[in-house]
Amino acid sequence: MLRKLRGFGILVAGIILITSFAYAAETKETKTAKVSKITEGSKITEGMKQDEFAIALVEEIGAEQLLPPAAVTTDYFAFLKELGVEPKDGWNSEGVITCGDLAYMLGVEEESGKSCNFDGLLKKLIDKLIDILSTRFGVRPPVSPSF
Repeated sequence: MLRKLRGFGILVAGIILITSFAYAAETKETKTAKVSKITEGSKITEGMKQDEFAIALVEEIGAEQLLPPAAVTTDYFAFLKELGVEPKDGWNSEGVITCGDLAYMLGVEEESGKSCNFDGLLKKLIDKLIDILSTRFGVRPPVSPSF
């Protein structure tokens, strides 16, 4: 009897884990539509503090559920670093985000003499993070049932 209850408990825990990932993840199409709002009133702006940027970026990609329940700034920094995203000199709560930081995070070089497009690089960074989350956590767009 105890063995059956333990097996049932493991099954329930597995189902809860799978459904939590399903609810935490949005499809890439939904995220892409959301990314188009970046230039229209996004709370992510050039020159904001890095701690505020990290929190806003994680919220923008809908990944808050993948952090600890009472996440603090260092949790956001560690999460983004684990995904391969961090400014050239590392995360610093007092530092500010620049267009150059976004270029570095994307692995592209800034062209001297050209103005940097912060919003364009931000969209690319968000797309990159969505792709990483999709690959790492196996999040796939849902398939519509056919009748």
